[in-house]
Parts: sequence; structure tokens; C-alpha cells
Amino acid sequence: MGSLSKLHVVLIPLPAQGHVIPLVYLARKLALLGVTVTIINVDSIHETLQQSWKSEANPVNNGQDIRLESIEDPLAELLSRIDREAESSRNFTISDPLAELLSRIDRDSPRVACVVSDFYHLSSPHAAKKAGLAGASFWPGNAAWVAIEFHVPKLLEMGDVPVKGEALIDLEVSGDEKLISYIPGMELRSQDIPLFMHDGEFQKVGEEQSLYRSKRITLDSWFLINSVHDIEPRIFEAMREGFGENFVPVGPLFPLKGEAIDSTGLQEVNLRTPDESCLPWLDERDRGSVLYVSFGSLSFMTAKQFEEIALGLEASNVPFLWVIRSNSILGMDEEFYKGFMSRTGGRGLFVSWAPQLEILQHESTGAFLTHCGWNSMLESLACGVPMLGWPSMFEQNTNAKLVLEGEGTGIAFSRSGGKDGFAPREEVEEKVRAIMEGEQGRRLKARAMEIRALAVKAASPGGPSHANLKKFVESLAL
Repeated sequence: MGSLSKLHVVLIPLPAQGHVIPLVYLARKLALLGVTVTIINVDSIHETLQQSWKSEANPVNNGQDIRLESIEDPLAELLSRIDREAESSRNFTISDPLAELLSRIDRDSPRVACVVSDFYHLSSPHAAKKAGLAGASFWPGNAAWVAIEFHVPKLLEMGDVPVKGEALIDLEVSGDEKLISYIPGMELRSQDIPLFMHDGEFQKVGEEQSLYRSKRITLDSWFLINSVHDIEPRIFEAMREGFGENFVPVGPLFPLKGEAIDSTGLQEVNLRTPDESCLPWLDERDRGSVLYVSFGSLSFMTAKQFEEIALGLEASNVPFLWVIRSNSILGMDEEFYKGFMSRTGGRGLFVSWAPQLEILQHESTGAFLTHCGWNSMLESLACGVPMLGWPSMFEQNTNAKLVLEGEGTGIAFSRSGGKDGFAPREEVEEKVRAIMEGEQGRRLKARAMEIRALAVKAASPGGPSHANLKKFVESLAL
């Protein structure tokens, strides 16, 4: 076996915050194992990450070798598209510039042992192959989502996608809804299928790309999943039976209290500048008293949805910390917003972006009202914080079903942030009170703390996720 310190791994994320940040955390984990890591980002994200790198503890000074490379933005906008001029051969001609960059990096020292790319970065495996390099896939979501992706051909054959009917997230169970039970390790209702596979979303290109993605696992020697085995044991076991022992969980990847990566002094990664004034505000609040509210980096809501959540929060009398991105409320009624801020100013705080990990690990945070993006849900689970689910796009409805209901870690609103969907203020008030004050909230908190212990154990040295990552690195040294 060769020396791990002579290994070089290249990471290629999809250019979106929810995809970039997990791969940056993966880079740190690999670097802690003595691997040289190069991260390739599009120009704009590369520049932002460089600035973030300078403002925190320098990885190189901690004995880590993490290098940053960039590729032009115009190319990056095309990287996830299929080359329609060569559909039959799947010849991704736009991967040529990426292959050239990989070849140049490979000429540096140490030589590149593997290219790990985001599963949704469709050009990367072809670019790696053109550069003569081994490839591995990083899945930024949970194992359930990847299992659904791999069974798209069966879902199409059975007529279960695209999901017919109004593209509205309705999380209440209806007795006449079809149960899908042929995906190993899970049972789903039609409405639990990811929203991008519903009518109006799953157009020809979406279907074509989904069929291609269902075959991608055959292109890569390893499949690294941003999840924890004990959160999704049945699905991991079923997928490994079908696709081999190298389908493994490696999460959580972000720094956690009680986990060895804390000793490096590295901080939470953000591609936006967080407002850290919320931390001293939290310091002044009672233990477990604050509801943290954030809908991620991409979600939008209508003015009506915002008003119903706001009025439900106001009626609950629960202290809250709410992240509202600029222009993220469509058709915002400024007078309503100002009035709401004025009426709740003594117990509520609004910020445009926040240091989420620090907030979720703060003792004053009692629960998290979330859009159910996987990064946010995994962070909440690993911090022992129960959730209120308000999914709005992508696979967020699937996450809400499997993690909140399936694992007993939270409460989903009956109808949430899909097209024209909203939970009425009375339901918001009721469920906020239930998770913050009631017996149900105490049970959810206890379950969340159980999962936190599993997540910390998984990521710590000797734990299963840490062992899987080490096994991956050692396989490259053979």
C-alpha cells in the first residue's frame, strides 16, 4: 500500500450552495486523513470561497493541503446539461475543458488518484475518463433520494412518474392514494415522490436526465452518501445489496461539538456573509425557548404563505429567530412586514443570513422550522434539534415524509410551500406550540437527541462514517 500523504483527490461540486458546502466539508475530512485535495469551482463561487478561506483558520497551517481551482462560469452553466447532438452515444463534448483542467492538475505533485464529483454534475465522470482518471460519486442528499433516482426506469414503467395531479405539497395521508412499495427499503405515497418528478416539472429533459442519472452508478467505483447509516439502515442495506459494498454513508461531514474535527479550529463554511449579531441575542434567551426559522438558500414563498406563518408565530408567543433572504418573499406587503416586526420585536429577531450550525448547536434553540433541504435536516438531526417541516421544491417533500414522520423527529405542516400551498395560521400556531411546549415536543426532542448521538458516533474516529471514508482513501493507495 502506498502512502496516504502522497494521495491527491479532486472534488467537483455542482455550482449551488447546498452542493458546494458539503464537498468543502468532505475536503476537510480527506485532508485530515493526510490527502492532498483540490476543489474545482466555477469562477464566482471560487472567488467567494477564497475570501471565506482567508477569514478563517488556514487549512494549510493545520497540516492540511487543500487547493482551490476555478473554471469559467459560462461553461459551468452548461456542465449539467446533456449534449443533445450526441444523445445516442452520451458523448458529453462540453466536458473537454474540464478534462483539460483535470489533466493539468494531474501533472502537479502528487498525481491525482481519483476525481470525486457531485452526482448531479453530469459532465464530471466523462471529463475524468477523458483525463484517464478514476471517478467516484458524491451524493449530496440522503440514501432515500438516491434510491428513488436509481429506480426511475421502474417508476416510469409502472406509470408512477410523473406524478399526476396538482403539483401541491399535501402531507396529509389520503386513504385512496397509491402506495409505492417496490423501491427496496421504503414505502412511499405518490405525493412523497420528489416534487421535480411531478406533473409540470418532469418534462422531457427532466425525464431524460433522470434516466441517465439512474445509470451513473455504473460509471463510478465508489458512491459516497452524505448521510448516516443508522438514520436510514433499511435503505442503505437494500442499496448495497443491489450496487455493492462501495455504496457507503460518510456523513455528517460538517464540524460538530464532540467530534474530533473540532480540534482543527476550522469554522462553519458559508458562501453568504452571516449576521452573527443573532448569537449574543440567543445567549440572552432561555434554554430551548427559541424557534429557529430558515427556508434555505433557494426557496421562495408567496406573501400569503409568509403572512400565515408570521401570524401563526405571533399568536404562539414563542421567541423566534427568522432568516429572511433579500427578495425571498414574492409580492411582499411591506406594511404587513413592518407591523409584524413591530409587534414581535421583543421576542423575535430577523436576519438576512445566519451561522446555522452555531444556532442549531446553541442551547437556546428548541426547534427548527425548515424547508426540509437535506443539508439543513442533517444538521438539525446531528445537533439534536426537532423540526417543523415546510417543504417547497426538489426532494424536500420526500425528506419530510421519511425523516419527520418515518424517524419521529418532527412535525410536517399538512399543506406547505408548493404552488399556492400554505398551512393556515391556526395550524402554524398549534404546531409551533406543540413542538416547543407540549408533550409531543418533548418526545420529538428525545428522539432527536438519540439521533444526534448516532450521528456524532458515526462521524467520530472509529465510527462507521469515518471508517467508510478511511476505507475509501486506503483503496486509492492500493
